[in-house]
Amino acid sequence: MQEERKAIRDVVAEFNESWAEELGYQIQLLGWEDTVAGFGRPQQIINQEVDRCDLFVGMMWKRWGTPPDSTGKFTSGFQEEFERSVARRNESGSPEISLFFKAVSRDLQADPGDELKKVLNFRDTIISDRSLLFQEFDTLADIERLVRKCITSFVNRIRSQDESSLVAQVEAKTLPHDSQQVHDEKSETVSPHLHEGYEFLRNLIDSIAQAGNTDHLSSSDVARLRLLANSLSKVGNHETEVGAHDVNIIFSEYYKGLKLSETEVQCLLRLGFRHLNDENVPLWSWFARLRTDEFNPALFSSAFASSDNERVAAIGVLTSLSHELARHEASAEWIRDAWFSPDTATRVRFAALTYLAKHGTTYVYSIAQEEYERNDRGTNLKALEAMVEIRLRAGEGIAAQQLVFESQFESLHSETLQTVLQQLDDVPTEKLMIGLDHHNAQVRLHTIRVLARREALDYEIANRLLDDHDAFVRKEAIVALDAMGRASTLDEVKKVLVRPEKQAARGLLGTVSASGVDKEGETAFESYSLEKSRELSNAELNRRVEDSILLDDKEYFVRAETYFARYGDLLRSEVDGTFGEYFDERIRRREVSLGNNAFSQDLVRQSREIEDFVRQKLTRRGLDILCRKRKKGDVDRIRSNLKSGYAGASIEDLEFMGTYGCDDDVVLLSSLNAPYSGRGLLPFEPPGDFHDGIARALLKITRKSPVGDLFSMPISESILKRTITLCSEARFSRISEEALKMLLNHESADVRKAASVMVVRAFPKFRVKGILKDYMRGEKFRYYNVMHWLDLGVSMSRKDVRVIARLPSW
Repeated sequence: MQEERKAIRDVVAEFNESWAEELGYQIQLLGWEDTVAGFGRPQQIINQEVDRCDLFVGMMWKRWGTPPDSTGKFTSGFQEEFERSVARRNESGSPEISLFFKAVSRDLQADPGDELKKVLNFRDTIISDRSLLFQEFDTLADIERLVRKCITSFVNRIRSQDESSLVAQVEAKTLPHDSQQVHDEKSETVSPHLHEGYEFLRNLIDSIAQAGNTDHLSSSDVARLRLLANSLSKVGNHETEVGAHDVNIIFSEYYKGLKLSETEVQCLLRLGFRHLNDENVPLWSWFARLRTDEFNPALFSSAFASSDNERVAAIGVLTSLSHELARHEASAEWIRDAWFSPDTATRVRFAALTYLAKHGTTYVYSIAQEEYERNDRGTNLKALEAMVEIRLRAGEGIAAQQLVFESQFESLHSETLQTVLQQLDDVPTEKLMIGLDHHNAQVRLHTIRVLARREALDYEIANRLLDDHDAFVRKEAIVALDAMGRASTLDEVKKVLVRPEKQAARGLLGTVSASGVDKEGETAFESYSLEKSRELSNAELNRRVEDSILLDDKEYFVRAETYFARYGDLLRSEVDGTFGEYFDERIRRREVSLGNNAFSQDLVRQSREIEDFVRQKLTRRGLDILCRKRKKGDVDRIRSNLKSGYAGASIEDLEFMGTYGCDDDVVLLSSLNAPYSGRGLLPFEPPGDFHDGIARALLKITRKSPVGDLFSMPISESILKRTITLCSEARFSRISEEALKMLLNHESADVRKAASVMVVRAFPKFRVKGILKDYMRGEKFRYYNVMHWLDLGVSMSRKDVRVIARLPSW
């Protein structure tokens, strides 16, 4: 049965890879082939492993096997292993035993032979004893499915037993001294009891007995019955979880006056933590009910919850609430034991480091340092971030800089890194030189800029940096060399900035195919050449414009923008004509410069083939200049292009239309696509700042109208959620009831979340309570994420609401 044995090994490997870290349990599979290589009687070595296993899996088909020795006590090795396991199970309750029989064809059963007869007799014995269950299978897929279910069920049983001993573990652990004392004093408030639950059960049983059936039970009755069952835990019982729907039913009844026991509330709090990332069950009512000045349920759950999901969420709540762990409440040793013990999952450690990065002080610095020195790939950078942030909060900027410079990382939290890099002016030049060899491009870039300002960058070092991996570091090296008197042509600069090895087939436009484009290098080169063009005098710009040919138009646009009063009308004329005359003139100049020959004619033909693309690009650049100049007379010109889509749209359009647009432009702007890259045919992934730009423009255009009118317009959900998010709280607070109801019942979860968050931020608590009450009254539309956020607004203080209810920048 080699194929079946391999299939089982694959199932175990799959489990360990996918679930071991999540569940906290690793499966070690041992078969006879893993042990027979030892010295001594082979079966005796196998028996040593059998005697220590937690789960015995037996699999048989048509062979019984050979005797393990000459004593004659057992007729096969399997028989000896099985009977030893049964004996140990009868004595100690371990191991679990699972048996699988591969189906035997009728032909073999008709004439089984001695080997198969023994297998069939053994199978009949198992049936007659009725002490063990077995399962049959036919295919590899069958045995994979059965073993996967067997292992998963076994791990869950073990996990449930471990979790059910949580109370004993909590009592055995040492809580922070003051916190433990207060917890005991408040035992009447936070200790588990089920008085209200018992009353509910008695009434439920009486009503069932009187009615003779369960037809009269409501959905809330069933939900609470499930909650009560989930609130109880005993060794040997498998834990089940109350679903999100039942939790929300219970919340609705609770809000109407249902009395819940402390045990039930604690169970609901655990469920709230487990589902916090999904935002589909209430949490804050249960949190607020259990929270006191002396007892924070999130702090307790962060250390003692049985589920990693709960622990991560609880630490996240502490982080969001800016809960500072005072020395008397949680010593460094307590934090180390609770959040960073050897068996703590990586994601719990990561959440704890996120907390330390935001709120940690010097007395827990050593904990982050220890985690950093563990060099765990999952937590290493977060530990470094925590160390740097703790140093910065303590006013130890030099120590923070030293950490950054001595730690070789590719990336770090951008805000943390920028804070450190903005203080490089205080770093001595000798120490600053280390930053030129840092793995992070931002560190190298800031270092070279500071050194260049100090004139401390010598020619040799700057020349070496021309080979840097980052195009913008190479650009700064070129700028530094320019300042030292080294003159380079634009072609030479381009060879340095745009890496040849990244370029694919070069075309007429001097661009490359989308798959081979060095976008960073091209952008760096455009930035450099534009800066150089802006240094030119008006006379030199005019000369270059007059001599320019097709695809050599930087100076034209620099002149138009720099001397707009003189050349603005000419630019408008070219934009209105979509640069048709401009294009024809450059073609004519090319013909003159190359002469009337076959090569010239072929080049002109190729230029005409890409005329539309080039003119669209030129028109876009001209429109961007007009938008930046903010002249109201250009509004129809800008609007006309947006309607036609000829030159696409840009952020510049949005800022201009936000100033001069009207209500009729709302639908037009909301339907715009993000700008194209300008190279190749593939567009950028729609950037968040472009959609944010649309939202800001819509809000400015409609600033004199009720905001509900804007939200009710036919705009995409992506734009709508950004518009809600960027709306001022004062303006949102004046939204009509009808418009608010529409948003809270919107089919998009993101739109509902944006609206719900704005409700709890913009409205006073009494108003949020009224909205929640009305919302739960409706039966047709009632979404879980809305109830989650409104629960926050009615349960927590305004201060807490404002720090928790923050929308992501999508």
